Amino acid sequence: KPADLSDTNGVADNTQTPYTSSFVLPLTALDPSLTHPVHLAFLYEYREPTFGIISSAKASGSSLFEERRDILTYNVFTLDLEQRASTTLLSVSGLPYDLFQVVPLPLPVGGALLIGGNEFVHVDQAGKTNAVGVNEFARQCSTFSMADQSDLALRLEGCTVEQLGLDTGDMLVILSTGELAMLSFRLDGRSVSGLSLQRVADDRGGLAIKAGASCTASLGRSKIFVGSEAGDSVILGWTRKTAQLTRKRSHAQMLDVDSDISLDEDDLEDLDDDLYGGSDLGAKQDNVSSPTTGSAPSNYTFRVHDTLTNLAPIRDICLSKPAESVRREDRIKVDRITAPLELVAITGQGRAGGLAVLNRDIHPLVLRQTEFSRTKAIWTVNAKKPAPKGLAKPEEGTVDTEAEMSPDADYDQFMIVSRSDLGSDDLSEESK
Repeated sequence: KPADLSDTNGVADNTQTPYTSSFVLPLTALDPSLTHPVHLAFLYEYREPTFGIISSAKASGSSLFEERRDILTYNVFTLDLEQRASTTLLSVSGLPYDLFQVVPLPLPVGGALLIGGNEFVHVDQAGKTNAVGVNEFARQCSTFSMADQSDLALRLEGCTVEQLGLDTGDMLVILSTGELAMLSFRLDGRSVSGLSLQRVADDRGGLAIKAGASCTASLGRSKIFVGSEAGDSVILGWTRKTAQLTRKRSHAQMLDVDSDISLDEDDLEDLDDDLYGGSDLGAKQDNVSSPTTGSAPSNYTFRVHDTLTNLAPIRDICLSKPAESVRREDRIKVDRITAPLELVAITGQGRAGGLAVLNRDIHPLVLRQTEFSRTKAIWTVNAKKPAPKGLAKPEEGTVDTEAEMSPDADYDQFMIVSRSDLGSDDLSEESK
């Protein structure tokens, strides 16, 4: 909107601001049938502001699903902000009544992912749909065409999804119980031809989170922040085993550089094939077809990097007197300063539930103790390991400073103690 400002001489200043005036556009002005909107989100890969919206002409509900089973419609509108008008790009009707969220997807998948209580539905930019039901109620509550994975018996109410990477389009699904699942897309060129969902195994970090997520945010470098109102918030990281990477690097280099990537028997066989030209190499290449899927869930391993303690929700609380009996090993490690009273609270939900003891004072726990006599000064040094021989050094200006300062960076930790009688002692310990 032009700024109608005047200077001291009363001369108008016609300076243009970098934004226009706000306006309200009712949904019924876009389409008269948008009387009961459910959720909308702006989509990727469009030049003009474009959003997808789930709505219906009648109110939906589980008590009325016999009469209003598949009444939801997904519409995509592009907005002309200058003319305050819109254009309908596509419309998909007859969707299950329990859809509650639109998740926009960037390339290589594109389109939008619609999340329901019993199913996932993907709609691409041309209006083509692919769906998968994840429990036995999906078929009973909808006649929409979908793949059957009812053996998973998942409940998607209250779940959150986050994309793991732009190369495969794999998505992490965090259920309301904190369990993890992987949603993969089967791609045929740039078209999605199917969806598949699998639980993350316990030994791969499937139970790394103890409570459902209230929000998620990607932090880059294979890490996401998972906020929770029912348990501790965590920074969740993952590693993925990449076959192409194992073929390009030698076994010795991988052991020195990337400790998160492991070699199994199949990877070693691939290395032998690359070195000696095994007879199965051509057959393996012939088996690669044009339709591709994301990485298998077994290739991902999840772990918690950091935790933000959460005491909510508090179910009950009471005052308690601290226990006077302390184990002998605790007496050695802890110089305990007890308060006259402490609070004991029942916190969390489900697997995140437990007892929390609240004190006014800090009780330090000494993990390691070393005595130095006649010490004059002490300081620490962080020294990064040199790159193994044979690996090219990064070009100037391409070093990720933030990555080098991260807690999981490969550094040696040195503590130097200056003594008056024997000079300096160099105590080093390789960080884990």
